[in-house]
Amino acid sequence: MKNCEDESGGGSSGSTSSPALPSTSSKINVNPSAVPVANQIGGQLIYYNNQFDAMLVKGTGRVGASISPSNGEGTFFGPIGFETVNEFANRMTEGTEYSSQSITLSGSFAAFSNRRADLDKFEFMLGASIKYNKVSHLLWPGAGISGIIGPLTYGYSISGAQYIFNSGTAMPFDLQYSYDTSSLGVYLHSLALDYSLTRTFYQGSPTALVSLYTISLLLPRWILTASYRSEDSDRPAYNFALNTLANQEVKTTYFAGVQFAANKHILAEVFYNYYLLQDFSLGLTLFF
Repeated sequence: MKNCEDESGGGSSGSTSSPALPSTSSKINVNPSAVPVANQIGGQLIYYNNQFDAMLVKGTGRVGASISPSNGEGTFFGPIGFETVNEFANRMTEGTEYSSQSITLSGSFAAFSNRRADLDKFEFMLGASIKYNKVSHLLWPGAGISGIIGPLTYGYSISGAQYIFNSGTAMPFDLQYSYDTSSLGVYLHSLALDYSLTRTFYQGSPTALVSLYTISLLLPRWILTASYRSEDSDRPAYNFALNTLANQEVKTTYFAGVQFAANKHILAEVFYNYYLLQDFSLGLTLFF
């Protein structure tokens, strides 16, 4: 019997970049070369606190493209987000997700595939992305590569970005930054393991590091995912029990996800801590 990722088209099987990550959008936000190239149309919605994150994907068999109003920053699997300390404290207290200023276009190209399976499989993907900042109206490019060598997967991506503080006021100011992600994984039919390191570089502060250790169990109709996140940055930590901020250089937290393939077109999802708010969100992935 096929695994649920084969039934839905939205799971981890065949991904050349971070195969253990729990959703199509989390893979693409890490590395644009992870955009699916299968000849189909797909989309994902993630619902939390009366808000939706959306992504649309189209593949032609050799080339894939996606568009999303969210670039993954401020999520469990993405780089750190930028905001003032007061904005961060208020947002965490109110339990609202990080607000992205970008619309992201990503594309991938299957440069090589020997079309074999298991230990004989070899694939190499190229990817590129453009982030359009809705406040400054500037474009920021990115690129990525990923591949499969037998049971091993690897990836590397880099991107520029910008955040506008105090947008809509008389004294806005911008922060230009970049981040890169390196990943290495193992995919063994029903088990996917992945490690990734994201480094965020911005002027006047030390490099922010986000390390992720992720495992996914791929069952006939279910995908079960657990992940551990360690962030080393100068951002404060938020104490959910006391609703206070604390100066803490290294922040650690956990993620859990359950996905169910209703059929080959529909994947229903429940995520814990996807938005780093220690709360649940709901997802729906469709492929046609």
